[in-house]
Amino acid sequence: LGHAPFGHQGEEVLNQLIQKYIGTSFWHERNGLRFVDYIELLIDPYDEYRNLSLTYAVRDGIISHCGEVDENGIIPRNEYIDLEKDYTSVGQYSPYTWEGCVVKIADKIAYIGRDIEDAKTLGFLDEEALSILSGYAKKYDQKAINSTIIMNNLISDICNNSSVEKGICMSEEEYRMLSELKQFNYKYIYKHKLLEPYKNYTELIINTIFNSLHEIYDGRHTFAAIKKTNINSELLINSFSEWLSGYVEYDIVPDIYKQKALKKRNEKIYSKLEKEQLYDQAIIDYISGMTDRFAIKVFNEIIYYG
Repeated sequence: LGHAPFGHQGEEVLNQLIQKYIGTSFWHERNGLRFVDYIELLIDPYDEYRNLSLTYAVRDGIISHCGEVDENGIIPRNEYIDLEKDYTSVGQYSPYTWEGCVVKIADKIAYIGRDIEDAKTLGFLDEEALSILSGYAKKYDQKAINSTIIMNNLISDICNNSSVEKGICMSEEEYRMLSELKQFNYKYIYKHKLLEPYKNYTELIINTIFNSLHEIYDGRHTFAAIKKTNINSELLINSFSEWLSGYVEYDIVPDIYKQKALKKRNEKIYSKLEKEQLYDQAIIDYISGMTDRFAIKVFNEIIYYG
């Protein structure tokens, strides 16, 4: 939840944009909280859309779930904090509930094995890397190392070792194994030279979409400016306009979207677009909710001159 298109690479690009134009930072755990607090809507029995209004525990579990932090033994924190204001960096606080602690450690064990399988499928791993994986497989007394084996062993180990006193934890042997696999992934997968063209491509896509919309801004008259724009993508123009109309004050919504906007009783977080930063935040929110395929489709339309 809250992941940008193209995963962590897209997250880095959006972080650069939000630092430049708004002066804050972007990371998917915080963005996940922002989405459930302000972006995602739920229809009520009266056919109107409203903010989700999730409990503190669920919201905390979302922003506190980062499994990148290296720690063995996750225990809930005691203090109540303002999740929106007090969280300033990834993994800054331990979750507030035991359920949140389980989610945090699940995040760690889920991606390690999945990324190894994907790398093998894509042919990223050379003979040296495959030899190292064979060594890990022998430690697990298996013929091969894959996501299922890693998760099964780690989950069983966590169930056998966790307690109220020690927290959600694994044995020292399994924790060492997990740490080694993480180091393996960084060396042979995340820093692989084959990813460089992909990184450049995704950066080009996100920056092109952002810049195309950013240049349109015209205060309260932005919707009219969007309609007159020469952006070569009806998909982008129409989808962004309709999406944006649900989060601004009703009196600046174009007539074509007013009927749908009337059903949305959510917080109008972009007000009347009276400040450019509000508009830039809207663009980043919009892009961060895209799938990879949608972002690529929009980009292809923008650059197509057939």
